[in-house]
Amino acid sequence: CVPLGRRSLLPPPGASWKGPDPFPGGIVFSMADIRHRRGEPTEDELLRKDQEIERLKAELQAVRRSQQEGAREANKEESKEAILRKILSAVEAAHPSKVKGMSDETWEVKNELDKDPFNLRLILRLGLAYAKDGHWEKCCNVLLRGYKRVGEFTCPEDRFSLLYALAEASHRTRKFKQALAVLSDIEIPEDDEQASALQTLKCMVYCENGDLERGLKSFYDALPGQNFERAQVIWSMCMGPLKRVGAYEMAKSKMLSLAAADDEGQAKLEALEQLALIRDLYDPMRPKPQASNVMQMALGVFIAIAVAFVLYILYLLERENLARLRIKP
Repeated sequence: CVPLGRRSLLPPPGASWKGPDPFPGGIVFSMADIRHRRGEPTEDELLRKDQEIERLKAELQAVRRSQQEGAREANKEESKEAILRKILSAVEAAHPSKVKGMSDETWEVKNELDKDPFNLRLILRLGLAYAKDGHWEKCCNVLLRGYKRVGEFTCPEDRFSLLYALAEASHRTRKFKQALAVLSDIEIPEDDEQASALQTLKCMVYCENGDLERGLKSFYDALPGQNFERAQVIWSMCMGPLKRVGAYEMAKSKMLSLAAADDEGQAKLEALEQLALIRDLYDPMRPKPQASNVMQMALGVFIAIAVAFVLYILYLLERENLARLRIKP
């Protein structure tokens, strides 16, 4: 006799069960019941946990994206500031500030020229010294003394230095026709930097004289062989004159094509737009835009009408006074 606690409900191996079915109707357990009996989570609980995990992942990714975008924006702003400082330094170097009075070098050359007033080389040295100090009117006046004698220089470098400085001084003192005449006498130098500087000056002078076609062509000719940083300086110098003759958008499209090859090209061009607003701080002698001919004519007509009106009022007053005195006018 086997104890009940140890009695097996299954038949011995090799034998068949002949008694009544111990589980009539069968017993069926679902997987959820089995998991619940085992202490494991159900399918609904697993689904809720998966949904919660996905939600947390999405929130984490959103936070990471926000942090990355914030870091990119911060880096972009820092990059713009660094680019702007670099461009300002380059423009400031290209346009030195005016020295109060005259430097010692300028005084020394001036004294030498006073002793030998017809010395062409001293005329050139004094003109360049005035340009370095930012005294453009004096530079223009001195170099004009050597303009007709520039052919006496045997060195092409000396001829280019005198004519270029005179053309720049004429431009800066708003003598645009004179600058145009001087530029026509300058030969294109072999040095790439000097040639680019000459084309940049030509662009500004042509535009100030209303020549859009030649101004735009000179701007394009100033860019080949220059890196993007130098091209930005050229663009910042020519931006205002090009805008005044209506060539701004065409020139800007050229700069956008150059910016495509630079990793930070777009940010640099945006910095240049900001630079245009403060350019006058670094170039106080930059020509100011003149009133148009239409505005001048309108002003003249207004003054003429005002004068005629005043004369007519005086005539009426005088006529009334004569009438009171019974005297025919």
